[in-house]
Amino acid sequence: MKAIVQLEVFSDNTRDDLKLKSWICNNVIHGMGNATFGKFPKPWIAKITGKDPKYKYKREFLRYNKDYTHSNSKGSRGIYLNYILESGNIYEVNSQYSWRNWERYFCKVSEDGDIIQITKSEVDEWFQNRSILSE
Repeated sequence: MKAIVQLEVFSDNTRDDLKLKSWICNNVIHGMGNATFGKFPKPWIAKITGKDPKYKYKREFLRYNKDYTHSNSKGSRGIYLNYILESGNIYEVNSQYSWRNWERYFCKVSEDGDIIQITKSEVDEWFQNRSILSE
């Protein structure tokens, strides 16, 4: 079963403008743009594909389809990133739910197509069960 998840991108108009200015400054003096404008986080969803010694989990970041249907005239609100998730996999989601607040969690898709939020210990248990089955 598949499910679609929508994550809103806050201030997408400003992010693109500042990324361009940062890139130009970095080409003049290495690191100047990053120091001046900072980073520009964007919501993302990644499929967990295995264990990783450095990051704990190996991730495959999913591609999205950007939807401007509900966007305001400036592009600061109402822009959504649409992701397609499939059952049988575990995903990590990094989503923004207000101008300054972000939420990071794990989820999976049920056989009915519902998104179910799960804990980190459930992710570890899922990997343990997979490794037992593959032996």
